[in-house]
Amino acid sequence: QRQMCIRDRAKDGGIVGLSWLWNAPTGNGTPFDKDTAFDLSVAAAATADIAQSTDAQLQTMVENGTISQSCYELVQDIDAVAEELQPLADADIPVIWRPLPDAGGGWYWWGAHGAENYRWLWSLLFQRMTEYHQLHNLLWVWNGQSDSYWADDTTYDIASLDLYVNQEESYGSRYEQFLALKNMTDGKILALSECSTVPDVNAMFRDNAVWSYFGLWYDTYLYDYTSKEALIDIYNSQGTLTRDDAPTM
Repeated sequence: QRQMCIRDRAKDGGIVGLSWLWNAPTGNGTPFDKDTAFDLSVAAAATADIAQSTDAQLQTMVENGTISQSCYELVQDIDAVAEELQPLADADIPVIWRPLPDAGGGWYWWGAHGAENYRWLWSLLFQRMTEYHQLHNLLWVWNGQSDSYWADDTTYDIASLDLYVNQEESYGSRYEQFLALKNMTDGKILALSECSTVPDVNAMFRDNAVWSYFGLWYDTYLYDYTSKEALIDIYNSQGTLTRDDAPTM
């Protein structure tokens, strides 16, 4: 049913976007580091090239101590998600794909054990999905939130930030953050992957800080942070494109 909803949205001119808040492979099954004993640094100690290995080869590596059980479980999770994404690739549906978000914040397990281990995991994830599983319909979004967590620029297409402001504060264009991200990523498409209210389109064009898309977070931010007038303005602005502007498939 979920796959059908996604396909229907694409056929109606919508752009499919998926974020992966990855429950830790072992422990309490949560993405939050404080709630799990999973240690990425143990998995990242692998000395073999595992991105192209079959499941049988990986099991052998566990048995001979080349990789840890936790490393094997990471790859199993990646393979399971790749299997979920495969029907979208088969249907030629592009997906804006944002895995491992907010790494620099340190509250998720993929970012809480150091930038080097995060970059190892990002590289493994990218190689496993694009080379081993041949998922070429994914538009990769790097959302590291810190230049310390910067991924190789050949492994992502869009650089994004999650930016929240106080409820009473005008969002504006977020020019300073736009410029910082632009300078860091050198020519990548830039996006607001999470925001607390809608940005000001007029301010974005005035400041030459035009984000490619924004992702308003859940209902509290829609109802409490964002006025009805602001929503009407941004969806009817000549500076924005909506699903109504897109041709159907």
